[in-house]
Amino acid sequence: MCQGAAAFTALEIMFDIASPQRRHLPHHDLESFFYVIVIIAMLFTNPGEKRGPSYWKKEGLSESLAIWWNAKDWTASAMWKIRTMKFGELDLDWNVNIARHIEGGYFDCWMPHICELREAIFGGMNVRNTNRNAPLNYEL
Repeated sequence: MCQGAAAFTALEIMFDIASPQRRHLPHHDLESFFYVIVIIAMLFTNPGEKRGPSYWKKEGLSESLAIWWNAKDWTASAMWKIRTMKFGELDLDWNVNIARHIEGGYFDCWMPHICELREAIFGGMNVRNTNRNAPLNYEL
């Protein structure tokens, strides 16, 4: 059973597919750290200046971010992460939901590092189904 904040939990842990002998590995911490960095860079425009709910509503992301943060439905949160964070030729969900809210601001200098981490973590992910309404299967 998963415990903690869905938004910060590694996908292998969420799907309970980590090795039974070693349920928590260093790459799980790296993935969690990645989510922390992304959230900080998205939520703050400058040190101490947070984007409020009106910004996310105006951008049409209130519902999308609520899915990511959904502690009651870990599967929905995990599916959102797979669709948004996965690395591939078409980065539409990444660009719409994440990147455009980081680029051009105080945390713009972080973007190359965030993208490098994203590729290291999700670059090997094989997403078999990108249909938004269908369940996803993935392999690392």
